[in-house]
Amino acid sequence: MLTLNQLPAQAAALGFTRVWVERGGLVYSGFQSKLITGSGAGMNKVAATALLAQLGIAAVDPEVPLALTAGSYQGSWDIRSTMASTGGTTAFFNGDGSATCKNLATGTFVDCTMTITNPATGTFTLAQNPSGIAAQGIADFLTGAITGTYTDPKGTPSAGSISGQRR
Repeated sequence: MLTLNQLPAQAAALGFTRVWVERGGLVYSGFQSKLITGSGAGMNKVAATALLAQLGIAAVDPEVPLALTAGSYQGSWDIRSTMASTGGTTAFFNGDGSATCKNLATGTFVDCTMTITNPATGTFTLAQNPSGIAAQGIADFLTGAITGTYTDPKGTPSAGSISGQRR
């Protein structure tokens, strides 16, 4: 890594230092944040509980572990065959369990159902109609990654692996 010393006075006000890094014979420019000190104040559990009570909001107990529900997975999930670099499906999964899918190759919306069969593990099933394409796998809540398998009964029946991510 290369950094510069004795920068002009104008650079002192910046919150970063410009750096250059060589990787594999190529040079990339970047920045490195300067060290800073700061102070802040926050609420402890007693104060937060009192404030939430005044606002009419139920208190949160940090000792209670996270309990996932099907609604925890709501959002847009991009899914495609591991053999493809383009195309695939975006599943728009709603908190009430309904879903809408978009074929990324054609840009058209297709009828589909996506069901979270085990919210604790993220196990899901996905079915597209009328194509009959079906997928099942794991949607990882923490990383936003999807892995699984699919079957396509139309034309030449095929099957394979899928991967994807939450947007």
